[in-house]
Amino acid sequence: MYKVTSALGTNWEPNPEVKYFDNVYDADEYVSEIIQERVQWVVDHFQYAITEEELEMIEAEESSLIKMEKCS
Repeated sequence: MYKVTSALGTNWEPNPEVKYFDNVYDADEYVSEIIQERVQWVVDHFQYAITEEELEMIEAEESSLIKMEKCS
């Protein structure tokens, strides 16, 4: 079983979203979807065109807010 903890914003919040998955493939897919959705939201709401470097920074920031761990 795998646990995915997902915070919103730049700091870990007291009540992050937590989901459990039976296998690593489903957990990885979920993490990828979350990151893609969050990055797309930023891109859609950004006032100017985003450079490739900025896009990578946004992806890295969103990735840092998600933690996946194996549970027993």
